[in-house]
Amino acid sequence: MTRQLSLWLISFCPQFRSGRLRYAKETLLGLLWAWLIWLSIDWVSDAPFLSDEDLLWIGRLVYPLIINLFFLFMTVASARRLHDIGHSGAWGFLMLVPGFNVVLLIYLLIRPGCVLPTGWRRLEDL
Repeated sequence: MTRQLSLWLISFCPQFRSGRLRYAKETLLGLLWAWLIWLSIDWVSDAPFLSDEDLLWIGRLVYPLIINLFFLFMTVASARRLHDIGHSGAWGFLMLVPGFNVVLLIYLLIRPGCVLPTGWRRLEDL
């Protein structure tokens, strides 16, 4: 249980590097979780027992929380992938720029990693 929790918390730590396959898995898994949570909240918001105030609370707090957590996760995953390529992880903030995030995502999925040490530990070595 503690090992699983620590691996989950590492998902939000950019101080590593990860390869293309791991980045693709993290991207798909993050998108799947965000989509499933979004659909479950949509299902709950259609419930007849919820008042308009409850729906406003869901729309103003829960939806932005899910979206921001997803973008935070994607920014961190991109920073780890950028470390593997040999770039600064700060370029991961470009995942927050609409339109450019798609270009960065494709670039990170296509570009092979750096074989030489970059100063960051590989996430696969944990």
